[in-house]
Amino acid sequence: MKKFLFLLIAAVILFAGCSASVSDEASYEAQVDADFAKVLEKINTDEAFDAMLAFDKKYGTNIVEEFGIDMYQSRSGSKGSGNYPALTDLPFVTDGAVYLSGGADDLVGTVVDWASPHTHAGGYYHAAVLDLDDLSDPNNEDAPCMQTAISSGAGYESRTDWRSKVNVCVLNPNFTVNQAKLNQAQAQTDVICNLEDQAYGFFENMVNVLSYVRKSDMYWWYCTKVVWKMYDYYGINVDSNSPLVDFTQCGAYKLVKAYYTARHPFSSKKRNAAINAYLAECQDELVVAEEILFSPYLTKVWETIRE
Repeated sequence: MKKFLFLLIAAVILFAGCSASVSDEASYEAQVDADFAKVLEKINTDEAFDAMLAFDKKYGTNIVEEFGIDMYQSRSGSKGSGNYPALTDLPFVTDGAVYLSGGADDLVGTVVDWASPHTHAGGYYHAAVLDLDDLSDPNNEDAPCMQTAISSGAGYESRTDWRSKVNVCVLNPNFTVNQAKLNQAQAQTDVICNLEDQAYGFFENMVNVLSYVRKSDMYWWYCTKVVWKMYDYYGINVDSNSPLVDFTQCGAYKLVKAYYTARHPFSSKKRNAAINAYLAECQDELVVAEEILFSPYLTKVWETIRE
């Protein structure tokens, strides 16, 4: 009887200890989540550095050095010299051609530059697809003929916009295009570009890197997703998921690595599993410019790199 009571008391103590441990772990992870949310809230603001420094100091991470400096350079335009002449020889002749751009002075650079991998020359992160039907007046350089995304969501840019980009390449379809199918796909994409109820971002609420936008989401749009969707309507997947694209070279990865380092400070197994799972899902769900660059359905026909 005494032996039974002893075992029962030991079991109760062990259970209580485990419960306390689980509760402490949950409380700690909730605090990490709350502190990381403060970092995300301040990204692309003047208070970002202070939020990153506070997180680094508390959790022993290195967000400022690995991510913050690049973010600051992107916001300030200090990555490049700018003031380049217009690309007067940039061709606009092939219906359905895909255009990629990169460089510090791009209009959307401060928003998506840090979220895209920069594995290859050009540093491409922005994209659009040409709809020649929207060029009813070939002399109107400001005609909205480029299906892409703007600050409010899916939308349009013009030839004038693209002639002012820093680094640009043009990718033509390398298959026999069914013009009727292409016209239909472009018309369906026009519907998206004219949606009133939509928003812009790779991630929900712009910078929440833990809630990336799914391909199936019809509310959140970014430029490369619009290009991908047009060709998805056509029946082709231009998201190559190429192993040549290194997602560890984007700012989002550096943020996520710091987050999971703070969340699992004593378990490299948990930390690495969480980071690897995030990368795998990002590669599948996000469409970045470099993945389109290596699409087997597109061939580069023109390029200029000035930065």
